[in-house]
Amino acid sequence: MKRTQGLKGRYRIAGEPAAMKMTPEAVSVYIADMERKGCVQGTIDIYKRNLKLLYDFLPEQKEIEKGTLQKWRASLLEQGYTARTVNARISAINSYLAFWGRRDLQLVRQLRAEAYEQPELTRNEYLRLLQTARLLGKERLYLLIKLFGCTGIAVQNLERVTVEAVIIGEIQVGSSKKPQCIRLPDCLQRELLDYAERSGRASGVLFVTRDGKPLSRTNVADGIRHLCHDAQVPEEKGNPSCLRRLYQQTQDGILQNISVLIDQAYERLLETEQLAIGWAEG
Repeated sequence: MKRTQGLKGRYRIAGEPAAMKMTPEAVSVYIADMERKGCVQGTIDIYKRNLKLLYDFLPEQKEIEKGTLQKWRASLLEQGYTARTVNARISAINSYLAFWGRRDLQLVRQLRAEAYEQPELTRNEYLRLLQTARLLGKERLYLLIKLFGCTGIAVQNLERVTVEAVIIGEIQVGSSKKPQCIRLPDCLQRELLDYAERSGRASGVLFVTRDGKPLSRTNVADGIRHLCHDAQVPEEKGNPSCLRRLYQQTQDGILQNISVLIDQAYERLLETEQLAIGWAEG
């Protein structure tokens, strides 16, 4: 049976696109190559984060197969990431696959941004939703909006928000094979605990209907949408997906700023050393 050799010496049977195992060691080799080529630290950090996101997404075997990137892309879109962000993350993985000679596993076609863009909820509009809910005395709605906006949790995981989880300060989502932990900010944790105490809920799911059933996606979406009129926020922005997207954009913006600060600090360090022992200066 004929065998072909990939770019980095990994063999596979010709005509049979084998899966590629993703390992921390392989990622380290790729990152070292980026550093050798002189990539700036901010870019390297972004690639590291994207590779870790894919690694965490992969099943237990940690193998990339034909179609894996399509599934990952669909998952990112479902989480509320913009098409532009998703394209950038896929591009980073494509570069990693090209380095290891596995272009057959790449996802080449990019998303058309206009086909996937949702209306963007601004931070001021988010704060207006919270303020309006507080003024109208709609505490549960206030907490739901804050929960989506502060943690990025998906509406389908609302049943995981139990009194026990709030006491710990962490919401466990995902499957038993691929668990994910969402940390509650201290300010939100305190508000949720106060709400649980005043609602008489000592255990179990925190947000429930009058008959004790967990809130449905429709319950949540309708409540936020109806609040939009009083908050003077467009109704199409009044949903958990837009709130999750705001969370992701806020996080990405903070990380990007940190990367810029790292690059600037590194440049200042090099300039200081240059002034002290640079050839021309000496």
